Amino acid sequence: MTVALKALSRPQFALLLERVEGIGRVTSNRILRQFRDLDDLRRFPREQLLLRLAGLPKAEQTVGHLFDDSYLGELAKSVDAELAECRRRRVVVCDAEDAAYPARLTSLKDSERPTVIYLFGEPLSETHPVVAVLGHPPLVPAYFDNAQRIVEGLAKNA
Repeated sequence: MTVALKALSRPQFALLLERVEGIGRVTSNRILRQFRDLDDLRRFPREQLLLRLAGLPKAEQTVGHLFDDSYLGELAKSVDAELAECRRRRVVVCDAEDAAYPARLTSLKDSERPTVIYLFGEPLSETHPVVAVLGHPPLVPAYFDNAQRIVEGLAKNA
């Protein structure tokens, strides 16, 4: 296993899963619920993983990708680039196990719950109004800038 894959943070693992061919939001959420990280997932025999991913189209191919260091290494480069851009913009990426992930989203079904969310600004608070803008990655700069303008306008009027 390459060094880049050994120490994946939870957000890195979540973003990596979303990039694996054959894995969508539902499967990403299922995997994240069952495994802490890539090392935890790889401790299981492939046959058990296939059983855990029952019903997934092309499950054997997908499980093969999860054990292919060169395939995942390439995907990890794009994940690291995205996370670097997020840090530059002061955006935090978190998954459902992160304390900053909104509790109201955790109760959603796998098909409805975002695998990761991108947080900008102060941590969420129960006592202050919160604005959430949900979208799909990648983080397109123009969309980010527009969302920032909209939220700033809402915050000024709150």
